[in-house]
Amino acid sequence: MVAEFFGVTKYEIWKAVNLTQLIPELSAILEDTPKQLNLACADLIADYNVESQRAFVEICSIVGYQINKAAMQHITRKCPPPVADRQAIFAAWREARDTAEKRLMAPPRKISFDRKQFAPYLDKFSNDREIEKLFLEFLQERAKVS
Repeated sequence: MVAEFFGVTKYEIWKAVNLTQLIPELSAILEDTPKQLNLACADLIADYNVESQRAFVEICSIVGYQINKAAMQHITRKCPPPVADRQAIFAAWREARDTAEKRLMAPPRKISFDRKQFAPYLDKFSNDREIEKLFLEFLQERAKVS
């Protein structure tokens, strides 16, 4: 009935009710600094007990870091709610952060270019494969020179 009255889904009502399970410190972080703790992560944290949620308050207070959805999913796999040890939560968060940093440092799987910069030259080639082949030849030549 509530969902119908407000014109939303039952799931949205359930999520809103679930967020009421957050401790006040996390509710304040969610409200005041959503970049530090987004709604999707807060929804997952709300499934933990009060003591476990305190660990997330500490994580959110670390300057320069935030809890993102991928990290939160990793934490919930390693430390399933409702009860999780503070140290285990921190260890899982560090693992998720390390994995994300390694992914950022890895070479890209695909290289892309801004077509606007190359527009004056692109009409001289029939397709992207031809451009790709030419670029590969350029890189091979360049590697020989170095």
